[in-house]
Amino acid sequence: MAELLIKGTKIAEKIGTETTVDVNNVNANKLRLTPSSAPSSPVQGDMYLDSSDNQLKIYTGSFWKSIIDASSALATGGTVSQYNDGGITYQVHTFTNPSDSFYLYADKLVDVLLVAGGGGTQDNVAGGYQSGGAGAGGIVYVSQMYLAKSTGLPVLVGAGGSGLTNGGNTTFSSLIALGGACGNPYGQNGANGGSGGGGGGGNPTGGTGGSALQSTQNTNWSNGTLYQVGNNGGLGGGYNTTDTGSGGGGGAGGPGGNAAASTSSVAADAGDGGLGLTSIPGILSESSLTLLLNAANVGTVYNTVRYFAVGGVGGGYDESYKGGTIAPGGTAYNTNAAQNTGNGSGGINSKFGTTEPPFGSSYTLNGGSGFAIIRFEV
Repeated sequence: MAELLIKGTKIAEKIGTETTVDVNNVNANKLRLTPSSAPSSPVQGDMYLDSSDNQLKIYTGSFWKSIIDASSALATGGTVSQYNDGGITYQVHTFTNPSDSFYLYADKLVDVLLVAGGGGTQDNVAGGYQSGGAGAGGIVYVSQMYLAKSTGLPVLVGAGGSGLTNGGNTTFSSLIALGGACGNPYGQNGANGGSGGGGGGGNPTGGTGGSALQSTQNTNWSNGTLYQVGNNGGLGGGYNTTDTGSGGGGGAGGPGGNAAASTSSVAADAGDGGLGLTSIPGILSESSLTLLLNAANVGTVYNTVRYFAVGGVGGGYDESYKGGTIAPGGTAYNTNAAQNTGNGSGGINSKFGTTEPPFGSSYTLNGGSGFAIIRFEV
């Protein structure tokens, strides 16, 4: 055994190949640890700098726990940014490509936001009439999710649906955000999805709104606090002597609007698009969520607020009876949804007028692609 003494005070001793330092007797402005493998026969409180991953680790009495990341990067994957909210600095990893990976270099508590792709819509070739607004992609948010150091966790981002197809799912770990439902054409029921699609207007009756299925996902989740949401699509209108508007697509912040009832031989207006999400109830306020989305550069800005997962407005009968009210940050009729929003496409006005597609033609619209965000404190 060798001992190191300064002015008669022992500050370190070496037993075999290991050196023990008594920090109570050290008066210095720095302490340098040489990277190494884990010491043998550790006792509670022992620390070392792991040469394999640059982690400063402490022995708890039963296992080695990482306490400081000494590498230059905390995590990699996606587009990386940082921002401050309430005096706390967050690192944000934003994923918009269809397939990517998240690399984490130390155990961390993270927050995860998943937004699926919004649904599309298409005109009915045989009839050439209006179609419902498409449903927004389902939303999943998990706060304080524990992630162990990893060598690459897959992140899959859902594309927007094209025509009569739902949007794609967005997934991370075993979490699933379900793709938004397509808006169906003349007289057909809206499809089911993350948020439901609007029912097509019809004669004599319109289609029912599609159901939101996001709540059926992630039912056994227990790692952190889970919030997930989707809403139903709106009812398409109907009348036995004329045609009427279609229902709006469901959004993460509210259901799609029903088409106005026609009480005469006059066509009626279509349903409003379902509202998007502007806060995570009980977790993130509107201002905090907007800061996060600004850092990630996703969603749509409307009056300084970032909106996403907005349902598409229902398609109307003609230029006089157009689609319903467009929800903030949402998609107008006869319009594709913006990318990286999870918005549903607008419905189709498709019978008469100069701005509508030709009668009897096929007209396809696309939903907005989704995105994924992972953030943690730094």
